[in-house]
Amino acid sequence: MALARRGARLALVGRRREALEGVAAEVAALGAEATVFPTDLTVSEQRLGLAERIHAAIGPLDWLVNNAGMLAGGPFANHSPSTIESALSINLTAPAVLVQQFLPDLVERKGTMVLVGSLMSFVPLPGATLYSASKSGLRAFGQALRYELQPSGVHVLMVHPAGTATAMIAPMARKAPVRAPLLDPQWVGEQTVRAALARRFEVQWGLGDRLLRLLYRAAPSLVQRVLAHQHATLMHLFDERDIS
Repeated sequence: MALARRGARLALVGRRREALEGVAAEVAALGAEATVFPTDLTVSEQRLGLAERIHAAIGPLDWLVNNAGMLAGGPFANHSPSTIESALSINLTAPAVLVQQFLPDLVERKGTMVLVGSLMSFVPLPGATLYSASKSGLRAFGQALRYELQPSGVHVLMVHPAGTATAMIAPMARKAPVRAPLLDPQWVGEQTVRAALARRFEVQWGLGDRLLRLLYRAAPSLVQRVLAHQHATLMHLFDERDIS
């Protein structure tokens, strides 16, 4: 909504048409325009055809925001091969493919791309093996791409929000032994746009997340002992079989 409030014309991509149309209605209420593109990003053929559909409908892009994510929480041994492939596809492969497809737009228009990471980009957690691995990969991808594209004028921003009240995070938060407040998605969106306009490279919100990141860098063995002590709690927290 932060881009809509600034008058941007939006292309909304996701699996569920109803959800996309709901967001499009909110965008219209702000006086902006949004076109929906129902797409399953785990399906290669749908990813590869997305740029043509968007170009035909609204033209080239100035911004590309990759914020789709899949937790796939729980014991790694319990994941099916299809779950492993879907999680890695949504969290890492799809952003890379979409960036490549829209890169000519962004280079021509000296545009902006946003990659949404996680604390687990820095501190891998038990019970979130696939998410930790794919978000770590996304962060490395974003950093390397920033260096590669620097002469082109394309701006790459990596953001790492703390726990946010989304459909993926809110159910887990209800299971947490300590109920920490979740960030408002609208606030996160606004801060993301402001960071991009300020040409920042990487942003992380949440004091606890920032402290854990710094502690993991300074004393990884200490954090590993803490995680071992909290093993059962974290496994339960991320196990999606226990989420209702």
